[in-house]
Amino acid sequence: MKQAHQHLSEGNTYYDFISNQINNLVERWNSSHNRDTDPKIIGDAFKRIFEYHKWITIDDIKPAIDLGLMGEYGENKGLNSETIFKWFTGYSNQIRKNELQSHSAYQDKDTFIPYPQRTQTRKELVEIFMNFYNEHKETKVFNPKMNHYIPVFFEWFRKLKYINITDRKELDLVSFEADSLRRIRTLFSKKPDTKETHTMKMIFIDAFKLASENNYKIEKQLNQMK
Repeated sequence: MKQAHQHLSEGNTYYDFISNQINNLVERWNSSHNRDTDPKIIGDAFKRIFEYHKWITIDDIKPAIDLGLMGEYGENKGLNSETIFKWFTGYSNQIRKNELQSHSAYQDKDTFIPYPQRTQTRKELVEIFMNFYNEHKETKVFNPKMNHYIPVFFEWFRKLKYINITDRKELDLVSFEADSLRRIRTLFSKKPDTKETHTMKMIFIDAFKLASENNYKIEKQLNQMK
């Protein structure tokens, strides 16, 4: 395993690599600052961070340091635990964002999934949903690329009791959206008029935001749903 916390003792596979990265960091920092920093103090800071945050891998160390020193994650007011941890969290968030953007759910293609295929594709759908869900929890921004999936997600939310709507009302909504598709696409790009707030999309978004803001354990519920 390449978790950094597993290689903090002399003799472990990546111990020398970690030590060299810390020493190089201190040398680079001291070369551009008047007050020298002690490598032992920074080494202890790295050790504490690695021990408490076991998600940090060996592969994260060099790029996090390089980008952090360049100011990628904000102004560096000193070389200390707070600054170093900021680099690792900033780098981790950056990697996760890049992975999300490269996911198939974010590609420009027709992603609507017809009803007969929903059960066969449930595993992929849950993964796609969780990408959107986790992104919204972090950014508080609704990703418009979710639109193609809303008929499936809307059905899930009804079964989870996040949405309370009669079958008849749902049919009315579907009919309304089908008859007004061009107009609704325009409305979706801006805040809708009061009389248009009861579309399937708007009902779903309200429930989606509520679930996200309250940190519901929705992945487990979706996976258990028949």
